[in-house]
Amino acid sequence: MIETGRRPISADERTLVAQLLQPHPFDLADLATGCLRFVVVPCAGMAVGALVYVLIGSLFNAVLYPIVTFSVFLALGFAASVVFLYRDAVSGRSRFRDPFEQAVMRDLAAGEVEVLSATADGAIAVEGTVAHEPAIFLRVAEAHLLFLQGHYLKDVMGGATPPFPSSAFTVIRLPHSAVTLRVEATGEAFAFSRMRRPLDPALEYQPDDAEVIAASLDTLEADLARMK
Repeated sequence: MIETGRRPISADERTLVAQLLQPHPFDLADLATGCLRFVVVPCAGMAVGALVYVLIGSLFNAVLYPIVTFSVFLALGFAASVVFLYRDAVSGRSRFRDPFEQAVMRDLAAGEVEVLSATADGAIAVEGTVAHEPAIFLRVAEAHLLFLQGHYLKDVMGGATPPFPSSAFTVIRLPHSAVTLRVEATGEAFAFSRMRRPLDPALEYQPDDAEVIAASLDTLEADLARMK
């Protein structure tokens, strides 16, 4: 069984979410994109200013002090582009942020987290997942499995007596970016029924993190192949 709700984001969670927006390690593509926007946008602004100058000249057949007027329109176009870049940089919906960062910004602005409260009575672990992220399938209802995958699972699956998987637990997620912040075990821990091979994206369906699929632990492989 899974119940879904929302609550205000805590200060610690807000700090964790803000870390998702911190600059990434040096990347040449990101550097090129950043430099390009500060070249293209001002040039576009000046081009618009020049176009306005030409239109005014064509309407009035002549322009007083053409060189000065042309320079003024170029300056106005450049100034407008600078204002655009500034407003875009301080906006939470920057046109130059990737979709994930925009979603994280919306999560911060909304100030809420999604809370999934669930119970489970069985689980299968997945070995050798991408980027060494733990992944598990939890039976949360008859013929319904909850798939969880992410580094956050290491916090509750480590140690000699890990508290997870658990008969009851809570998943804390961001509603817009679909990032899982953590899992809190609130029930009794139990052992995995088995460890299965890594998911094969060519032959099996790859669920998203925190996705519920219509499948059974006993026929998991066949169900994933059927869903592909």
